[in-house]
Order: sequence, then C-alpha cells, then structure tokens
Amino acid sequence: MRTLLPGLFLALSCASPKPVPPSAPAVRRSIVLNGQRVGFSTVSWNPDGSIANAVDIHENGRGPHADAVIRLAPDGTIASLDASGLTELNAPVDEHFIVRRGRASWSSREERGEKDLTGPAYFIPNSATDSDAFLLAALRKNGGTLQLLPGGIARLEKVGDATVAVAGAQTHLGR
Repeated sequence: MRTLLPGLFLALSCASPKPVPPSAPAVRRSIVLNGQRVGFSTVSWNPDGSIANAVDIHENGRGPHADAVIRLAPDGTIASLDASGLTELNAPVDEHFIVRRGRASWSSREERGEKDLTGPAYFIPNSATDSDAFLLAALRKNGGTLQLLPGGIARLEKVGDATVAVAGAQTHLGR
C-alpha cells in the first residue's frame, strides 16, 4: 500500500528549489515522530551520477528499512530504481523500476506492470525510499504536472507565501 503522508513529509523535508549537484556531500536526516527520533534517512550521490538512499524507521519495535539506488532522467523523473530491505512488518522488499525506449516497467513482491509513456511520468515505489523527495523538483522541471506510475497525477500549485523564523532569522518561503 502506498502511503501518502510519510512520502509527503519526506518530499517537503528534502525539497530544495535548486538541484543538488552529484558532487554534493551526503545528506543525513533524522526521522522524528511525536518528538522521538524513530529513524534516519541518508542520500548520497555516487560517482556514476546515481543516488544511494537508505531509510530506516523503527517505531514500537518495527518499521521499514530500504536500501535503494535511484537514477534520475534529465527531466527529473526516475529513470531507474532498485530497492531491497524490509517492509514495516518485516516482509522482504525487492523492487525494481526502469524506463527503456519510452516504456516503463516495474516489479515488486506486491505488483508488477508496464506502460508505454507518452510524456514524462514519475514512479512512486512501494518501498520506503526517499524517491518522493525528488518529485517536487521533477514537477518544477515539467510545468507543475506529472503522470504518476503506476497511476494518478501529481500537481504542484502555489497557494501563497509565508515568512517563518529559521535559526532566529526571518526566511521568506515562496517564489
């Protein structure tokens, strides 16, 4: 089952208005729930341009763990993803996605499918990866709307601006 809120939380916490270059240092984040650290996420860029991602969450003695390698297409969508690990209830994860010659294919223990693409499309995996974090950048690169795989549509719309305090300084959010 795809989980919207954790993915949205990760997407918002990892989103950046500027793309991160492949030479960037690794990013490590703590995952906090109800004031308690329940896990971590690391994102690092490999010399070949792929992204290594590890997510580990444990709450109430259980939680998902995933190690993934993600490759982004020039338009910011996922060109390929390979993930392994465990689901929240310790079932094995073995998930794969690739786009070849305009055809997307995906497989996991839960589902498998294929689709001919007529334009940019963004894959939403079942596994606990930070791939959703790259969705905002892909939406920006593609005019604010993307087809989702295996199904659905994502839209990015500006609804306002806000000024918030960050480390004692006022920071304007919005463009």
